[in-house]
Amino acid sequence: MDTREVLRAAELIRPELAWLLGDADMAARVDRTLAALLEGGTDDDADEVLILLRAHPETRRWLRAYLGSVAQESRWERVQEKVWREEVQTMPQPTLEEPPTPEEPVGERRITVWAGASEDIPPVLRVGEPELLRIRVGKPVGADLVDDPAAVIGDVPPGGLRTSWWLSSRTVRLPGGNAPDGTNGVWSIGFELLIPEHTDSETVTVEAIPLATKCRLDILVRVGTEIYRKLTVRLTAVGRGKWPPKRPPKRPPKRPPKRPPKRSAPAISADLALTSLAHTNLRPGREWLTAPGSVRIVVGDGRAHISLNDDEHEDEKDVLWSVPPQKTSGPIANARKALEKLRTRWNDHLEDIDRDDLVQRLHDFSAHSGWLGSTGWSEAHERQWRLMAVGPELRELAVAGRALYDSYFPRSTTQREWLDRSPFGQRVTILWLDTAGGNWQPNVPWGLMYLADVPLPDEPVDPWGFAALRFRLAHWAYPTSASSKALGSLAMPRVVHALYQGGHPADQVAAEAGWQRSRLSGRPGQLVVPGEGEPPRAALLRLLHRPPEGLRVLYFYCHCSVGRGEDPVLRFGGSLADDDLIRRSELGSDPLEESPLVFANACTTSAADPYFANELQSTFFRRGCRAFLGTEAKVPTGLASRFAAVFFHFFFRQVDGRPVAAGEAVAHARRFLWLQYANLGGLFYSYVNQYELFMADDNEVRALRAGR
Repeated sequence: MDTREVLRAAELIRPELAWLLGDADMAARVDRTLAALLEGGTDDDADEVLILLRAHPETRRWLRAYLGSVAQESRWERVQEKVWREEVQTMPQPTLEEPPTPEEPVGERRITVWAGASEDIPPVLRVGEPELLRIRVGKPVGADLVDDPAAVIGDVPPGGLRTSWWLSSRTVRLPGGNAPDGTNGVWSIGFELLIPEHTDSETVTVEAIPLATKCRLDILVRVGTEIYRKLTVRLTAVGRGKWPPKRPPKRPPKRPPKRPPKRSAPAISADLALTSLAHTNLRPGREWLTAPGSVRIVVGDGRAHISLNDDEHEDEKDVLWSVPPQKTSGPIANARKALEKLRTRWNDHLEDIDRDDLVQRLHDFSAHSGWLGSTGWSEAHERQWRLMAVGPELRELAVAGRALYDSYFPRSTTQREWLDRSPFGQRVTILWLDTAGGNWQPNVPWGLMYLADVPLPDEPVDPWGFAALRFRLAHWAYPTSASSKALGSLAMPRVVHALYQGGHPADQVAAEAGWQRSRLSGRPGQLVVPGEGEPPRAALLRLLHRPPEGLRVLYFYCHCSVGRGEDPVLRFGGSLADDDLIRRSELGSDPLEESPLVFANACTTSAADPYFANELQSTFFRRGCRAFLGTEAKVPTGLASRFAAVFFHFFFRQVDGRPVAAGEAVAHARRFLWLQYANLGGLFYSYVNQYELFMADDNEVRALRAGR
């Protein structure tokens, strides 16, 4: 093709770029590029002009018309397309394009995803036609599909950071996928990418074929075994034959004859940064806090990405995930009812933890390797447990827990197989956010699932069969704005304890609140609300609406009712009068500046019907809390107080003075109650969102990357 004709056509098109592209900023970028190419005027420059102007249907049509030889142009284009398709179809895996070596570090770097050959003009995607998808961590480009401030990358360690990426979709065909056309399966592909400390990464090129006009592509980024980032990108494609017209106009029209189709404009619908890069791949440096391996389940768009890492296995794949609430609401309700029956029948045993004995055992606690450990039961506790183990109430809970397990992890599925063979103490992470699409269920009692075989009546139930005791459970249900794992220095913790106050001498809740208050005396940074002489309701409302500066942990010990989950009411006194109640509309709505951990130690604070999200929990996540510790059912009064004491003992670093993750503190509190008191009280508690959340400053958390 004649170079002069190409350059002349580009000169004629330049004045029309703004309304042809429909985007003034994009037109300005393209114009600058064309100006530089026209100044060069070489054959190579003309080839670049062709690539640039063919990237958009309107500029392509005008280019054809100005060149004046439509038939020749179309024939040449068909030949080029055939060559291009042959090259793409033979591409076995994603390719890496090395970036030019920069003279100095680039500025802001982002996760950048774009399609087509041009970094400036996004192409029009077409159903059934392949397009090259490009992924890079580096400086932004004009055609970026991930136009989101949260996509900025920082805190890359010296020497760079190796990451693992997993792309999956049901509506975009990817090479190496595991689903044939016409099915509801999943297309997926993975690759490794090294992020340099300061410069652009290599560019990964993946062939992608839209299978529908509305497409969704999920991108999962891991650092080591930890999920670092989850992005969801929505794309728009044009149906076959709709665009462009079969024949271009004989000469350029004065105005476009019709609106061009929508480009794949920046369309990120969700970007969750689970942590900062500086806080990835933490190693606790102590064997008793180290899991033997991990299973991760990331739910989205009717599928789940599952991965397994331990000493013997390393694998990942996409599987179908179909758990509508109509299927799971019955098993969830039955499990919670069975837990309530267990509490009613065995309340005395669950409450049988002497305060002084607990304090002494926590003081004497010595960490041992191995998850099962040895028991320190008294004769009375062992006798009660042997009766409880063969009782109908615990067996009913095991039956309900097994049905719950079967509902979410059906037999003969990969995810079931991996969980069944997971060792005790395995870290199991379930990431199921509201951005995952339909059937989001944020209040599944995962810990009540029963993995062991249910025994015959009158045979003992294996307590280690319950997931809450068997595994280290991590459940993400809500997107959060704060990705740091550091809550703040232990020297200035700023923990607020909102405690029940009752006036009756026989009020057991008030007695336990008094014991908790007495244990806080003299501890720095611990604030009790209401304080001496404060009107209780006014103090609580002030706490909820104007919390103290630097709040790190917000703890409630009171009564609670939530209905089906949608209408929480907190009761901090011995009556149902307004002065003792905090209703849903009074919980506050402004952001909690420090994104604290919230521990709602009251009845049913994490329970909800599958068709609802627990509104108490949701309220605090909307306000920005990083994690929420709550309960699945009514909890015995004394047990709730003892569980809090054990949790805070681990979390506030009273074992060896070194940081302990909040999720680990929950897991070890459950384990401690069982091994010391034959007490299954840990089953009543559930922990949501950031598992690795430390009462430590940023430098202490960074030090954990080296296992210190």
